[in-house]
Amino acid sequence: MKRVICVLFAIILMTGVMSFPSFADSASISLSKSNVPVGSNVTVNVRYSAGFAMYAIDASLTYNSSVLQYVSGGTNNGSTVKMVETLSGETSKSFSVTFKAIAAGAGSVSFSAKASGDGDGSASSGATVTVTAPQPSSNANLSSIKLSEGTLSPAFKQATTKYNASVRYQTEKISISANAAAGDSTVSGAGTYNLKVGDNSFSLTVTAASGEKKTYTVIVKRMTEEETTAALQAERDNNPNLIVIDGKDRFIQSDVSALGQIEGFSPSLVQRKGADIGVLSDNAGKYTLYWVTDENGENGAFYTADDKDNFTRLNYIRTNDRLYIIEPFKENINVSSEFVVGEYEVDGQKIPCYKYTDSDLSDFYVFYCYINGQSDYYRFDAAQNTMQREPKLLSKEIKTQVEAKTGLLDKFNKLGSQAKIVLCLIMLAAALIIVLIVLLIIRSAKKSGANKRRSEEGALVLESGFGEENDIVEIEKSESEAGQPEEILDGDFLDTDD
Repeated sequence: MKRVICVLFAIILMTGVMSFPSFADSASISLSKSNVPVGSNVTVNVRYSAGFAMYAIDASLTYNSSVLQYVSGGTNNGSTVKMVETLSGETSKSFSVTFKAIAAGAGSVSFSAKASGDGDGSASSGATVTVTAPQPSSNANLSSIKLSEGTLSPAFKQATTKYNASVRYQTEKISISANAAAGDSTVSGAGTYNLKVGDNSFSLTVTAASGEKKTYTVIVKRMTEEETTAALQAERDNNPNLIVIDGKDRFIQSDVSALGQIEGFSPSLVQRKGADIGVLSDNAGKYTLYWVTDENGENGAFYTADDKDNFTRLNYIRTNDRLYIIEPFKENINVSSEFVVGEYEVDGQKIPCYKYTDSDLSDFYVFYCYINGQSDYYRFDAAQNTMQREPKLLSKEIKTQVEAKTGLLDKFNKLGSQAKIVLCLIMLAAALIIVLIVLLIIRSAKKSGANKRRSEEGALVLESGFGEENDIVEIEKSESEAGQPEEILDGDFLDTDD
């Protein structure tokens, strides 16, 4: 009996051991989309789980390369993507690989992996991506139309089907090219054509993969010789960047950012012929600088323009981020005997200047320069390309006289526009006050003179009264009848003006 019980116990124990949960390795695979059209991407996510701590994994994903095309994730090798990594004790590891569907069919993928660490294991899994053929496109639009000569009007838009263009009389042929918006659409009508004088009509037809069609029409006008001449002149007249200097075409550069920072000037915009032109504006308000080049954008120089759109090239020297604008010397100045009149060439322009009589200073030239809102005499070192103020140019004997004649005017010219207005108002107010004071003095003088004359006349009356008694009586009677005070003999009549 005991033996039977032992056998049963052994059987139960073995059954329990066999039914204890197992920690075998496993692999799983999932798809971002199970059905995709040709041209779409699909991401395959794989995961390997182990029943032990892993320190290395060697995985691979095999795919149907006739249906799927590798995009990213792992290392591609033909139709297999390898994923090998060193781990630090993880019990699971995930990977993602992206493919592009390139043909209709079953895009099968198969994942397998081997891991090592506290144990060894392997597992595999698979899945299938169903790739469907795309539906025929019904897009019959063009993405562009290009002409070898002339410009489309209006500017190209897919929804606009009619365009015009004009070419010069000298243009005898034109090439027209066009691109379809959909890759599976076809375009007919593009090519090279002869042009007659007048209107030439061309049709571009787009046929979508679905069979839908759309036609674009381009009318190209070949102008007569007279129309061509007039059109060229109008084009020149309306070009906001074109100016003519000494019979040569020069061009204003709208973008001044390439000139870099110049002390005392800030980039701004001005309007010319309806367009924005980039300029450098003097922070003190005296100069507006245009950067003008030849037709190739080379040989540039700074110009200014007056109210009548006349452009004048500036004489200047630029050192680092400073621009010294060379202005004419003041008139009637006496120059020290240390200097003689000379010339200095800047960018092909010969500029009047003063040079030193000392031959050791032959590399130095003196100019009258404007910088940061002020003008003064500067010495230019041509060897070092540097500028420095030169206070010794004027003769010491007459320097004070010159400064006295021009000092106030210079100071006024250096003031800002608002300061000039305020100063003028103050001067006007002072002038009015002076005029009022003069008028008051004149009035007071007239009043005093009138009082004096009346005093003298009263004295004469008194004098003649004392001579004749009848005269005194007559005076008193006359004053009494006039309604005046009777005490005139007391002297009060002298103050009757008020």
